[in-house]
Amino acid sequence: MCVCLCVKRNMKSVMSGSTFAILLTVCAVVACIVCLVCVPDVEAARCKFADQPNQPNNSWCHQKQYGGYCLSDCSCVGNPTHSDMFDLSCDVSVLSPATPGMWFYSIDTNNTHYNSSVEVIGGAEPQEYDEKNQTNAVGIALAPLTTRPSLLDMYGSYANNSEAIPSMHAVVGWTPCVSINQVRSTLNSVSSTGSAVVGVTWDIPTNPTFPYTDSFSFSVLFKPSTATNFTTLATAVPSTTTSFTATVPGSCDKGDFTVLLAFEHNGVTLNCTENYGFVATALSVAPQSPGQPSVDFTTLTLDTGDFSWGKVTNDGGCDDIVYTLTVYKNDDTTIVGTVDTKNTTASLTFTQELLASTDYLMEVVATNPRGVSDSVQRLFTTPAASKRSSKRKVAVGVGVSVAILCIAGMAFYVFKYQRRSRYHSI
Repeated sequence: MCVCLCVKRNMKSVMSGSTFAILLTVCAVVACIVCLVCVPDVEAARCKFADQPNQPNNSWCHQKQYGGYCLSDCSCVGNPTHSDMFDLSCDVSVLSPATPGMWFYSIDTNNTHYNSSVEVIGGAEPQEYDEKNQTNAVGIALAPLTTRPSLLDMYGSYANNSEAIPSMHAVVGWTPCVSINQVRSTLNSVSSTGSAVVGVTWDIPTNPTFPYTDSFSFSVLFKPSTATNFTTLATAVPSTTTSFTATVPGSCDKGDFTVLLAFEHNGVTLNCTENYGFVATALSVAPQSPGQPSVDFTTLTLDTGDFSWGKVTNDGGCDDIVYTLTVYKNDDTTIVGTVDTKNTTASLTFTQELLASTDYLMEVVATNPRGVSDSVQRLFTTPAASKRSSKRKVAVGVGVSVAILCIAGMAFYVFKYQRRSRYHSI
């Protein structure tokens, strides 16, 4: 620029050759000094939050800030020419939701020594971490916070310590307690002792900061749907695991399962307790079949019968069992009687008189709120027609007696009337 001005001015003015030569020399010297001071080295990389002019192609800075996550990431390559070589920040205050979480930073350097500071601003636990005169460090730091901070700031400088080109990769970020809504569960089985075996599965949450915060695990919790509080079934389930087999008491009610994220670092654990999703799962199945049914032939008549059967050996985890007894005519499945009971015996008065010496079928099923068991059946034959219920015999006897008394009374009345008529006629 100085040279051009000098030439332009010399073109408009009359100068001697020696004067022009002197001015030209002065401008050239000034231009060289300006270039040395103001123009950065072509390999220099001033890694601020945004891209800088004249930054080499292999140096860059990014920020990812969406949902509840924040990640600032800079890669600096080249000989530094500025004391504040890198400056990264995450404005956490604008993120949602305002849950606890984990903040972290990472520095990875080559052929350098560096100074850096990390500040956690706002929240309940403001902190500052300094690293001075570190050489070729490769490390990551994690720290849980029970409240969300407002700002994460990381800044510092580095310088080459060898003839090789220096480089540094710096990261600072925040990852919150996340909602694991994709929790699934399946009732695998219920034992005869009433224990329900449930398979619980979930997805690892999509989190752009997890490559830097790989120190996390899961906890699996459970509660009956009618209860208020969860109880913990398992903790420290590895981050590479997405399934767990839970054994809980069987119940007529459903059970709720949830999976929570936990951060771990240097013996400190932050268990996320908010914004979790859960899934409700039945803890019982349909009962097994009742035991073998039987008919009491000593009391069986064409009008009534006494029946019994064995208790179910497995109630499916729910002991709210109702037995249903149904009696059919065997050849056309006409229902002649049915009854529900919680007992294993029942006396049944048939809805229509059974046919003598005929085959009938008794069937028993067990039911709980989860379903109906397979049935158990027994075929039986009714007694001969002469065997009727004692009530029917009494009724017939009473009827006959009444009829005899009526006939006798009428005969006595007629006989007395005839005698009176004869008496008057005499």
